[in-house]
Amino acid sequence: MAEETGPTDAQFKLIWERNLCPDIEKLMARVDDLDEFQVHPKSWLGEDDTWADPFQVSHAVKQCFVAAVDHLHACKVLVADAGAMHLAAPASLVRGSLENAAAAFWMLHPKDRAVRVTRALHWRAKDAHDEYVALAGINPEADRKKDAQTKRLAEVAAGRSEVDARVLSKGLNSTAMVEYADQNTRSDVKVLLMWRMCSGFAHGRQWAPLSWALRETFPTPNPDVLSVKFTNDLSRIVMMTLTASHLINEVEKLHAKRARW
Repeated sequence: MAEETGPTDAQFKLIWERNLCPDIEKLMARVDDLDEFQVHPKSWLGEDDTWADPFQVSHAVKQCFVAAVDHLHACKVLVADAGAMHLAAPASLVRGSLENAAAAFWMLHPKDRAVRVTRALHWRAKDAHDEYVALAGINPEADRKKDAQTKRLAEVAAGRSEVDARVLSKGLNSTAMVEYADQNTRSDVKVLLMWRMCSGFAHGRQWAPLSWALRETFPTPNPDVLSVKFTNDLSRIVMMTLTASHLINEVEKLHAKRARW
């Protein structure tokens, strides 16, 4: 019985040129179109927005979705248009795409409105906290703004007994949202694994290129030490971008389901 083999370099090239690159361009065109991703007021997502007003769920989801597509398109421009084959940069861009798509999926996916609204408010609380941490040293109004946002979020949460206001004071990290997406999407799309791999490259970790990259070794004057050159290739970039593309497509389908009447 013949041993199974993966796609060839030529097949990866075809996937990249005929499928991924055109699909990414279409996605970018959609997020640039103000008529796209409209939310009907009487849809699930429209009702979510009413509950969460003025912290509309659909706005938080759209913010994450646009960021996910933007990162993925930047990877396409870097590799396909500029012809650059960096080692870490494509992974850093795909990581940003995966994190944002996972956040949008995490907010959209639950069938329970109270859970969706709770998660969107939690995301908003995290956003307000991060803004404060980043700008407190240069913005004299940072304390006042954070206090006002925190108070308003608490008021919105308290206005609906179904919403769990306790989460607003708890931390929120990308890992939890990526894990949720990994557990609730297709089992063959390894969202968590690929995000961790991309994060390894983004943070300059040694294990990531040792596990994933192509490498050449060269002797040095010290016989116990080798010089190693790590490089990238299109097959690895295709596998990373396919994972992000699959997750973005899941978010697209969920948004269409939640936003229409």
